[in-house]
Amino acid sequence: MNTYKKQILTENEIKIMLHRLACELIENHSDFANTVFIGIQPRGTSLAKRLLQLLTTEYGITEYSFWDTRHYLFPR
Repeated sequence: MNTYKKQILTENEIKIMLHRLACELIENHSDFANTVFIGIQPRGTSLAKRLLQLLTTEYGITEYSFWDTRHYLFPR
């Protein structure tokens, strides 16, 4: 159950949008060997990971890189 006061998109609408984005990425960048997915904190990383999971499981993309920016945003 949704505990938020206002829901912008349903789960199904998000899935449709992610599939469309994945298709556009494949159309424009058929070879992902030189592609890096960068998800900016806080919500961008979960979106990038979800998109990568979709690309690998549904569309068979196997060559890509993922860059975790936490080490650069929060230096110690």
